[in-house]
Amino acid sequence: MSDAQQWAQAWSAIWRNHSPEPALPQIDFTQERVVVAALGQRNSGGYGILVESAAQHPDYVEVVVQKVSPGARCGTTAALTQPVDVARIPAGTLPVRFRERGTVQECP
Repeated sequence: MSDAQQWAQAWSAIWRNHSPEPALPQIDFTQERVVVAALGQRNSGGYGILVESAAQHPDYVEVVVQKVSPGARCGTTAALTQPVDVARIPAGTLPVRFRERGTVQECP
């Protein structure tokens, strides 16, 4: 996202079920834009998502995200979770494309 209104709406959505909501980080949209990677709702804990890198190509910016799932032997909470990660990247007008890498976090 590349404007303050979109950023404020996204931040509120991320923290919707938390009180108090953390202060909105300030972004200088003349220098940066924000990418948000989210897994959506999961039926247990142990899931995660991480923005690993961003690289500019001639026609787009590629953002690599790592999706983490719990291994079969992992003890996880039965609570609903909604993993999300936010990253700042340099401002620009090129479209952003996400490339996902999936990993399984094995437990002893």
